[in-house]
Amino acid sequence: MVKVPPEKAFSFFISSTCQGLQHTSQSVSFILNRLLSSGMQSQAQSILARVISGQIASAMFSASSLMEELTQTHFTSYSTHALLYEAIVNAYGFCEAGDLVKSFQLLAMMEETGFSPNVVIYTTLIDGCCKNGDVHLGKKLFSKMEGLD
Repeated sequence: MVKVPPEKAFSFFISSTCQGLQHTSQSVSFILNRLLSSGMQSQAQSILARVISGQIASAMFSASSLMEELTQTHFTSYSTHALLYEAIVNAYGFCEAGDLVKSFQLLAMMEETGFSPNVVIYTTLIDGCCKNGDVHLGKKLFSKMEGLD
């Protein structure tokens, strides 16, 4: 396998998307793994947000099937898993639809698989709750986050 610098892989992925290439869940999960393992979290979030919002669409996968594949097969290290969950929650939180329900589903999945959410994940969800007028839920999350210390 040829090692491609993550910056070039990201650039190629974006340009091929702009040219109408239909991606598979494997191609998307590959680029996400490459970006996250190289510390390029904002680029990974950008791709996830595009998948979730439908800007990167394919008849070969849906956003939910991609998330399932990502969480089950491609990431073996704990830190990469944590970064993936953080990127997914951020992508859902910043998505045009502002889909907090899916963010909370991912938070629950993260906790069920033994991963502890970090401050970034909590603050993203708190921000989303407040922007959607659910300050009470935001306060509950804040209390839960304070227990991390």
